[in-house]
Amino acid sequence: PDHIQTNNRPKNKPYFLYLKNQAQVDADTAGKTPQTLREEFKQKQLHGLTLPEYLIFQRDYTQKNINEQQPHPDDYFGDGKATWLLDSELDKQSSEPGRVLYAIWYPDHRQVRVLSYPASSSDSHIGARSSAIFEIL
Repeated sequence: PDHIQTNNRPKNKPYFLYLKNQAQVDADTAGKTPQTLREEFKQKQLHGLTLPEYLIFQRDYTQKNINEQQPHPDDYFGDGKATWLLDSELDKQSSEPGRVLYAIWYPDHRQVRVLSYPASSSDSHIGARSSAIFEIL
């Protein structure tokens, strides 16, 4: 955690984050590299998520859907897709700088598992969630 850097957020300023309230990642993002997704999102004036934002989303979504059969987004045994955390990566002081984080819910352990891959990697089981950021003035 000491070597995770956050990108594309206002420095020391509050902001609103808007994202879709859905269990699955954006359908057209699975199997794409973080580099590609960042470029596509930038063209649309969108962003990915950071680790703290994802954890808040995971908790909020689960609370709202607690009575569903699979209340967690990114359930390992559900759709099997993880979420790229496009705006969280390992910093220059880490042993593997530039690796992008991704997260998935593991029901057997009742926890969110956070891992990382190089920004040039792709995996058909990892997609992204787009978000819009609005700085509060």
